[in-house]
Amino acid sequence: MKDHARIRVELVVTNLLLDLSAENIDVAIRVGELQDSNVVARRLGTSVYYLVAAPEYLNARTLPAEPADLKSHDCVMFNAKNNERDWDLVSGRRKVRVHVSGPVASRDINSASAFVHRGHGTGLLPSTYCDEAIAKGKLIRVLPKWTSSSIPVFAVYSSRKFLPLRLNLFLEALAAWNSPLWLRNEGPRESQRVRWLANDDARGRRFGGTSVEPHQAGIERIAG
Repeated sequence: MKDHARIRVELVVTNLLLDLSAENIDVAIRVGELQDSNVVARRLGTSVYYLVAAPEYLNARTLPAEPADLKSHDCVMFNAKNNERDWDLVSGRRKVRVHVSGPVASRDINSASAFVHRGHGTGLLPSTYCDEAIAKGKLIRVLPKWTSSSIPVFAVYSSRKFLPLRLNLFLEALAAWNSPLWLRNEGPRESQRVRWLANDDARGRRFGGTSVEPHQAGIERIAG
């Protein structure tokens, strides 16, 4: 924005998967495989989740040796239902789904991260949220050989032949940004067709995005 002072951005954070057309959205940042869309998607990078916990939580407990041991631990969950959910983990070629539960769940990844830091349980957090805390000893990797699978992060926008200059500039800046929310895609640029209702006749459209898991979105409006 410092390079393009006339461009203005509106940001709103929500957990809903929003209809680009109905919400007048320019760009959505979405995490995970895309479904039910009719938009153009540009891959920005990937996200990987680590199992982590605060030292004060682990001090009075036995470290899990296998993913199944997480069933006996308090877990801090993101996008859970009735304080329960499944975590899909990988280690090399091994894959496992473990059902976890705990006293704390949140639909906001920042809140979930805060609960993990304060010792309320083991969490599955994006690596970009916990790398620094791990290095400082504020968080400890649990089952360090196990992570989530690599999750793609996309910028999606309405399919139109000619993009407004302000939107094209934003997409270029987004692709070059060293985001704290994902690991930047260093490979060749790619766009792909996906299915999602949207039209291109609205002015001052907004752009929005999903956070580390599907159904959390940030919305921004571009004007210029």
